[in-house]
Amino acid sequence: MAGHPRVYELFEELANIHERKSMDYDGPDNPLASMRGAERFGISPWVGVMRRIDEKWGRAVNMVTAPAATVDEAMVDTLKDIAVYAMIAIVLKEEEEGT
Repeated sequence: MAGHPRVYELFEELANIHERKSMDYDGPDNPLASMRGAERFGISPWVGVMRRIDEKWGRAVNMVTAPAATVDEAMVDTLKDIAVYAMIAIVLKEEEEGT
């Protein structure tokens, strides 16, 4: 592979995070059900995920600008969550568009 080996390792870690959280929130029979719940409020699911990305991004910014005031979550964990949410947003947007 031409890319950096650590990037490919991180992709595997992100897949594991997605699998673990899917089991915690959605179960095996309805993947992304928790994300699709945004529809109950008239919000497109992928837009709802974008809101979650925005929250995580705000947390990351706070970790950089005011580290003493942030919650106890590592920057790397926050960035991984953003990456997983971004992929979920793509899937939900593709579903909405029928692609």
